[in-house]
Amino acid sequence: MLGIHTTPKENLNTPSAEMTHGTPKSSVPNDLHMANFVFVRRDTRRKPLQSPYDGPYQVIHPGNKTFQLLIGEQDTVSIDILKPAHLDINSPVQVAQSPNRGRPRQITPSLDKEQSPKNRVTTRLGRTIKTPSRFQRQSTVLGWGAM
Repeated sequence: MLGIHTTPKENLNTPSAEMTHGTPKSSVPNDLHMANFVFVRRDTRRKPLQSPYDGPYQVIHPGNKTFQLLIGEQDTVSIDILKPAHLDINSPVQVAQSPNRGRPRQITPSLDKEQSPKNRVTTRLGRTIKTPSRFQRQSTVLGWGAM
């Protein structure tokens, strides 16, 4: 059984396994080389309702196998993962920006009178203790605020 797939066909001079298990066929849309904007396919696992394509991105220079696109900066992308963007001429084109990377900036809150360093009470482990507002006057009278 294994010998059938490995023996070459006499009229083609190639084994039948090579004929069926060759390189994958990629189809390139006919109007891809004339497109000014393209979508780029994302080959990663997607969340539900997430689009398989990013873009549209502006084409800087089309080539035979690769395109140079403006994705934040100039980037070279294979034509196998591109799809032409058919956009309405009358509406303005919103070019997609590259995704922000890294952690978002943390906004530091301003210190209130209650949270100022001189009124702050901390435990031995470094945790701050904030007394409830109904005890604010009593804490200074009883000496809780000056621990």
